[in-house]
Amino acid sequence: MKRVDNQIRHSILVVATITFVLISLCLSGLWFINDQQNAKTNEFLAQMTTQYKASILRQIHGDIETLDGMVTILGEEEAVETEHLYRILEEINNANRFMRMGFIRTDGMTTMVDISGQRIENVDLSQMDYVKKALHGEEVITDTIKDSFGDGYINIYAVPIYHKGKIIGALCAVNDSEIYRSIVDLPSLGNGFAGIVKSDGALVIRSKEDPNQTYDNIYQLSFDRQDELEEAKQALKNKEDGSFMYHQQGNTYLAHFTSLGINDWLIVSMVPNSVLTSNLRMVSKLSIMAIIAIIILLSALLKYINKIILGSRKILENIAYFDEPTNSYTKSKFLLEANALLEKSRYYSIVELDILNFKMINELFGYQAGDAFLKYFAKCLKEEIQTDELYYRHHADCFGLMLHEQDKQTLIKRMEKLKAKICSYELHPQQHYYIQCSCGIKIFDEREQNQAIDFVINRAMMALKECKKHSNSDIYIYDDKLYNASQHQSLIESRMETALQNHEFEVYLQPKHDIVTEKIVGAEALVRWNMDGKIIMPDEFIPLFEENGFITKLDMYVLDHAFSYMEEWQSKGYCIKQINVNQSRMLMYRSNYMEDIKKIIKRHHVDTSAIVLEVTESVALEDMEILKETIQSVHQLGFEVSMDDFGSGYSSLNVLQALPFDELKLDRFFVKDMGVDHEKQKKIIQYIIELNKSLNVRTVAEGVETKAQLEFLRGIGCDIAQGYYFSKPLPKNEFDKLLEKEQGNE
Repeated sequence: MKRVDNQIRHSILVVATITFVLISLCLSGLWFINDQQNAKTNEFLAQMTTQYKASILRQIHGDIETLDGMVTILGEEEAVETEHLYRILEEINNANRFMRMGFIRTDGMTTMVDISGQRIENVDLSQMDYVKKALHGEEVITDTIKDSFGDGYINIYAVPIYHKGKIIGALCAVNDSEIYRSIVDLPSLGNGFAGIVKSDGALVIRSKEDPNQTYDNIYQLSFDRQDELEEAKQALKNKEDGSFMYHQQGNTYLAHFTSLGINDWLIVSMVPNSVLTSNLRMVSKLSIMAIIAIIILLSALLKYINKIILGSRKILENIAYFDEPTNSYTKSKFLLEANALLEKSRYYSIVELDILNFKMINELFGYQAGDAFLKYFAKCLKEEIQTDELYYRHHADCFGLMLHEQDKQTLIKRMEKLKAKICSYELHPQQHYYIQCSCGIKIFDEREQNQAIDFVINRAMMALKECKKHSNSDIYIYDDKLYNASQHQSLIESRMETALQNHEFEVYLQPKHDIVTEKIVGAEALVRWNMDGKIIMPDEFIPLFEENGFITKLDMYVLDHAFSYMEEWQSKGYCIKQINVNQSRMLMYRSNYMEDIKKIIKRHHVDTSAIVLEVTESVALEDMEILKETIQSVHQLGFEVSMDDFGSGYSSLNVLQALPFDELKLDRFFVKDMGVDHEKQKKIIQYIIELNKSLNVRTVAEGVETKAQLEFLRGIGCDIAQGYYFSKPLPKNEFDKLLEKEQGNE
């Protein structure tokens, strides 16, 4: 019996020992797993926080850089007229979509323009802290505040404006706080969210995904331990990286924070612990069951635990790397996969695709229809890609492809086929909507073998942007000309205001000759840009100035010089009747056009009949009624009006009848081959000249380059000739010498 008792005791001891060992092993294993899970969770949270920090900083720095560029331009102005200021603010707003922009004077009085174009004048912001800081030389972004001029909450930028080293005011811009809220909503964390807080724990930006919308400071959250709360406070105060755990509405949340380096802001990411540990709890139950069951299952159980841990990480990676709702790669995942492929081969091209006016699709058919279309878009891309090719969603309605192809024709064929498939999508069975898709392509070349893929993506995006400019093309392949043109355009725009102030724009003159006597009777004023001693021809900058509106200033500049030249020639007794000055289409639509001309007239003692204002044929056909009113107005001031480039487009003889032109200039291409035996063309020109004479309109032939052309024009009664046969456009001093020589021989 005693022996039996001893055996029982031994058995109990063995069982107890095995149980203790199993429990110890299990607890040790669970502790290790939990520690590893926490480490990987914290690492992942830290990575995600860093990513969102980068997104916030890109937004803020991009906005600040935009404002810095504009304050540089404003600072170069001697004085900023209200109307000019409004135009600048409206142009910036249209390009950058700020809610509101304003110019703050040194006394704190502010002029603002709303995104809708509404103007707000004489707002006193002198007591605002951000205004005081900006006027003392700081670049400022405010905390989230209530919008004083509308609903919702905003953040305000303020940047000082310097003129000759002195602060003359500040430029402010208003962003809807929803811009930053949309960044910190952290869709990649499943049920997680993020926010921006100050170093004292106060909320600056709250995520709409936060289930608790009542607290204003993260210290109001339910912390497990007081020491953990104090540690978090100290880390936040010092703007250090840190993490903490809190409870909210029955859930435990993990949080990680890091400093943004802006104001005293930090970004904090929060995610329910249950999202990260649901699988771990399952492992714990299985471990307890394994202790009760069989010791042999321990090894299998440990393998299973490892599998669960890997599975949890896989879930988090899927959330971070796959786009919702299209299930496409995110850009982060795309970059990882693309870099792996590029290590094997650089024989690739990047393609960026974008739907024109996708916002209109959402507005007309609803966001659900828009999402359905995006899913179809992604499905088309998935079906298009081949082995070792990738696709991803870049942002909004912009998708990208990485294709194992470099032949241009093959790429174009593939994209045309793909675009046709995408654009065939039917948004509504009873309502047809014409879908347009633009495509920008960048082919990897040998010079970019060591460039990061982001560099190539940016080039593809530049090609996509260029594609949208050209209505006759929906596929554009990047080349160096595009990059150089972009850099050159930026240089021109950065220097145009200063160039005008410094008189870098030089007015050249091309003589106009009487067709019979061949004497100089007038001149056409043409502009050249003397940039650092190099003469830049107008075709390099005039189209850009017409696009950005600067052409109106340049036209007035040339007109003012034309008056000065004529005033000088008349004082010297030169017999030159008129100067022709080009006027752009944008001037026709300016309400203060006549006032600007009157100011120039007052500065000079010249009869306005000595100035001929030129408009192109395309302007005449664009809006005949507006042009007719403008011609009548300048006629009342004494000017004559000429239609330039007649014959360069879809000319209508009705224009001559409808608009009271004093002069018509035949386009150089119209008379190019008159020296050759082109009888039909000659008859057309002769008919136009005869028609002009019957309407009492003089005719000027441009582009006259040969004696034969001149003789023919003289024979059919043309009034004036202009072209290289007589002279190319000349600088003012050389034109003066030409006048002196001709009139000295008389």
